[in-house]
Amino acid sequence: YFGATALHVNPEAREFEVEIQMDKTLYRPGEEATVTLKATTKDGQPLVGAELTFLAVDRGVIDLINYHVPNPLQHFYREHLFFSGVLGGDSRSLLIDPITYEVRNLFGGDESMDKGMMETAMDRMMASNAAAGEEQVRSNFDPTAVFAPVLVTGSDGTVTHSFTLPDSLTEYRLTAVGVLGTSYFALKEGELSVNNPVSVRDVLPRRLRENDISDIGVVVSNLDGLAHEVTVTMELIPGLEAAGLPTEVGGMKQKAGAARAIGSTTKTLSVPAGKTLPILFDMEAQQEGFVSVVFTVKSAVVKEKIVKSLEIDRPYIYETVTTVGEVSSGDVERKGRASVKEAIVLPAGLAGENSGGNSSLGSLFSSVFELLKNTASLSPDGIFPPRIAAMADSIIPSGIVLAVFFVLLPLSPLTTMFTESS
Repeated sequence: YFGATALHVNPEAREFEVEIQMDKTLYRPGEEATVTLKATTKDGQPLVGAELTFLAVDRGVIDLINYHVPNPLQHFYREHLFFSGVLGGDSRSLLIDPITYEVRNLFGGDESMDKGMMETAMDRMMASNAAAGEEQVRSNFDPTAVFAPVLVTGSDGTVTHSFTLPDSLTEYRLTAVGVLGTSYFALKEGELSVNNPVSVRDVLPRRLRENDISDIGVVVSNLDGLAHEVTVTMELIPGLEAAGLPTEVGGMKQKAGAARAIGSTTKTLSVPAGKTLPILFDMEAQQEGFVSVVFTVKSAVVKEKIVKSLEIDRPYIYETVTTVGEVSSGDVERKGRASVKEAIVLPAGLAGENSGGNSSLGSLFSSVFELLKNTASLSPDGIFPPRIAAMADSIIPSGIVLAVFFVLLPLSPLTTMFTESS
């Protein structure tokens, strides 16, 4: 038998301080940033060998659920996590060493990976444009700017880490989580702003359908003290290559779609100081798939490209049409045969990909007969009740026919088709 009881301690004695220092107060998109983390005791003495985890995440994402990294001190010293009482059993499992992983086996921790293998076509395009003095290409909108799992402080209690910011114009929450030995912890938060004197954000729908006409464009915010003239050019490119995104995901190809601009593709607008104005373009979605939308922005203080992907869907609907009619008994010349014609309106392009249709024709007699048989079997004397018998007399001789049409249709301009059933 073994047991445990709670010994209450002051957890604040197990906390040390972490300071986050950025090398600048304001950054541009895609710029390199350097952070210095300093671990000290409560009285300011540097701590050597403190292990720190540093991350920066877009507040536009984590603020949706008000997420903060939990404080490790509050977590590990939470009383309900500890066993209290007397039990019987085998305690040898408590002596087994836990499984540990090297840094290179942790997600995002393999610093030895060849960076050349991770360089995308968009990265090379950005480097080429920068060397040629052309506009900056913004295509990396990763909400996580950096995640450094293990940073160890030196003799002065500090450690530095450099990283490249994504292209988002936003504010990041900086978080440093620290541990020293096995029982000392720290948590510190900070902020990092990424902006331009003239801030440009894209305005795109999440997706469009074929034949949709929509407004797309950018919103320009002038954060400078002077008015600026901004020229924006919009371009629609089939496929995802221009956006630097993979054309195959999970073994499925992301096929190229098609879209066209309606009207002018270049607009110029004077944005007063401290104002925010939209610059919008008209476009039409023509063919399902993916297209890359490129906005080229030029002004006296900023030159950049914003490249985003846009998906175009071809919606399908399931439509079931039921029509009920009566076939007459015919005449002598036709020897009892009769026919009826029914018309149904179907969208054009029924023979397109992933579309089709079928129809079925049947007599109501079999359904009524099944109803009558079941009713008779439930009757004590095995005969039809008067009301059921009257219904059978009125329905069965009439020869009512039930026709059901099942169609899977794409949304397209309507046309008229005729079906004939005898």
